[in-house]
Amino acid sequence: MNRPVTVSRRAWLGYRWDRHGLGAPLRAAARADLLFLGVQETRLGTAAQALARRGMGEPVGPARALVTLWSVRGAPHVHPRDDLADVRAGTGAAAAAPARCLAAGGGARRR
Repeated sequence: MNRPVTVSRRAWLGYRWDRHGLGAPLRAAARADLLFLGVQETRLGTAAQALARRGMGEPVGPARALVTLWSVRGAPHVHPRDDLADVRAGTGAAAAAPARCLAAGGGARRR
């Protein structure tokens, strides 16, 4: 039977810091993977901050290479415009209407 591994808080946070790409600029392959999976845009500008922290300062917007759409987990995420067909196919038809809204420049719901 395997015994549990004990990991210090410092070691765990260091591992997470590195795996999230915060320790150094991301290499091209890791960068492409991250953008294909999407960077969550929970509040306006948070994806741009996350990308800048990882050394990726590309602007996000309807006429840009990176756009925001409702995709993964039913939340707005930033993806490369060139990957939108694959992202939509992978997330299913349920994301299509909100995706069209945000890709066209629509924003978060108003209350």
